[in-house]
Amino acid sequence: MESNKGMEQKMPVTDDNGKEKKNKKGWKENEAPVSRWILTVLLSLVAGFVVGAFLYGFVGALPFLQEGHYLAPEKDLLTSVSVFAAVFAFFWLFLRIFCKTSLRAFFFGAGRKVDRKMTAVIALLWLLGLTVAQFFTIAWVKPAGQDPKLVCIHALLCILFLWIQTTTEEIFFRALPVRILYGNTVPKLPKGIFVAVVSTFIFMALHLNNPEVKTLSGTDMVLTASVYFIAGFMMFVLNQLTGGMEAGIVVHFFNNFFCFVIVTQEVSVVTTPALLVDTAPADRVSLIRVLAILIAYVPVMIYLIRRNALKKQMQEQEADLYE
Repeated sequence: MESNKGMEQKMPVTDDNGKEKKNKKGWKENEAPVSRWILTVLLSLVAGFVVGAFLYGFVGALPFLQEGHYLAPEKDLLTSVSVFAAVFAFFWLFLRIFCKTSLRAFFFGAGRKVDRKMTAVIALLWLLGLTVAQFFTIAWVKPAGQDPKLVCIHALLCILFLWIQTTTEEIFFRALPVRILYGNTVPKLPKGIFVAVVSTFIFMALHLNNPEVKTLSGTDMVLTASVYFIAGFMMFVLNQLTGGMEAGIVVHFFNNFFCFVIVTQEVSVVTTPALLVDTAPADRVSLIRVLAILIAYVPVMIYLIRRNALKKQMQEQEADLYE
């Protein structure tokens, strides 16, 4: 029997009778031509940002978000989410029109079950990592002095809407590069490393435009940029090891929820009411974020690599039995 080393893991789309399913164009889900994927990306971004700009202005002009109103601090969150929502909606529309692919197949891999248990474990480890790492800056953490009722309203709004922002980022920075280059395939490491590095670099570069980063320089800037790169790269690898996006989406959501609702910074891209505020120096904040990433990801990745190796070995043994 030939070794499967270096080959990609195929995930066929099947109907209720177990037969491989194709759309009217003859493509399998997630295997549209590269030109169709690129067209979907470009149109989603252009249409999304055009409509999103209108929504941004409309939402920002709502009376209950104006200065002096009780809910005014929610303006940053709701206006930014409106843009992401427009991009997300157009992506879903053009994904169906041009790539003939369902959103579920795109997110979770066609023909693959959602790994809920592993996603829950990864999310809990990430929250544990953030909590443990936060103790290293406990001397700089103080109450934010916000109205508890407003913080509760903000937490509820984040639960309802923040997933739109995090899911959209996961689509464009993690899933689309793989889908465009590999279709309905999960590239084995290290084959996907180049794609991971390039897309993560773009992810990092765009986040360096955040207000809390733009004020930095020198070593502080390098450390902060490194944190964004490490986090993005690890999330990309995590998606490859699990074969779907669910873990990356949930982890990204909990990370932003923690930073927006539990412990925020004095200068932040979203000036929202939180329970606590961290006034630690930027280099210290960057170091604790790296620690959180290591606590959360290293054990999970070791487990996933071993699990995938064992699964591959079992598949090879089953193939030998049928020869």
